[in-house]
Amino acid sequence: MIRRLALTLSLALTLGACATTPSTSAELTHEERIEAALVKPQVGGYCPVAYVDANSPVKGRPEHAVTTQDGVFWFVNADAEAAYIKNSGRYQIPFLNYDPVALASGEVRYADPTVYAVYSGKIYLFADVASRDAFISDAENTIIGAHTFFATFE
Repeated sequence: MIRRLALTLSLALTLGACATTPSTSAELTHEERIEAALVKPQVGGYCPVAYVDANSPVKGRPEHAVTTQDGVFWFVNADAEAAYIKNSGRYQIPFLNYDPVALASGEVRYADPTVYAVYSGKIYLFADVASRDAFISDAENTIIGAHTFFATFE
């Protein structure tokens, strides 16, 4: 479920939730754009679309924020935002801010959003290059192990 991020600070502070009315970037007020910048984005604010389409980690911008059931994501521009809204499945990040190699080992390590791999159409983030290399050498078993452990603390 994708909704355009349209917050009012009082609602966010009072309810801890975002408004449910979808709106486009052009419809956001100046205040709503500022408030969107206050929400901590997933994956360090990096644009999920850039990982796949530009094959590069690129910081998104809060004025192109979209909220999903997994949290808020920032996009580099309106085109990337629209691409995500049109086909969010293409830009999935299964473990979000966590390193799947660590998860498969029963550990929790935060990922560095600049260290990534796109595998089987999904984006995986890693704590470091050694972890990414370990993933590449045994991706299928790593993913199975990570899903098993991740389910225990979600």
